[in-house]
Amino acid sequence: MTSRRLVRSAALLAIAAFATVPAVSQAGVNVYIANDVSNNVWQYKTGGFGELELLMPELKAAQTQPVDVAASPDGKSVYVSNEVSNTISQYKVEGSGQLETLAPPIAAGIEPNGLAVAKIGANSYLYVANEGGGGEAYTISQYAILASGELKALPSASVKDGTFPQPIFIAVSQNKYVYVSHEGSAK
Repeated sequence: MTSRRLVRSAALLAIAAFATVPAVSQAGVNVYIANDVSNNVWQYKTGGFGELELLMPELKAAQTQPVDVAASPDGKSVYVSNEVSNTISQYKVEGSGQLETLAPPIAAGIEPNGLAVAKIGANSYLYVANEGGGGEAYTISQYAILASGELKALPSASVKDGTFPQPIFIAVSQNKYVYVSHEGSAK
């Protein structure tokens, strides 16, 4: 490995230390990491032994302070929470693995953070933990993932969560339960 490649690899690891947990497309060949420092998403493909290789271009612009990434169950769409913009960016995954804008960012609650995707029967949903606002203002936004991959707010666009819902983890039990972990509490 050349010294230039080692320096670049070390730089990527340093940047990844400031990024959030990556989301892997269901196909298992693409990895996307939100970088809230530079307002972009790193794009990778995986090799035969699981090693990461940057896609070119390596970065996809996001809105202000992207903090989490989630892939649709079919791996064809990727969603990014933008904490300062209070939006969710919507991307489609091209055949090369590159992200392309699917639709304009959709409004979320205050300071959207953790993302979780659930496939319930034939339908897919995105849930977003909104950590801003305090107390009764903490909410979980909920969206249907349409066949096109675009998000559509559910009729009840958000539900209250009285504690600090950051981050959100989802476990689907009996195809109907969403579980939220809470920072700063024993819940």
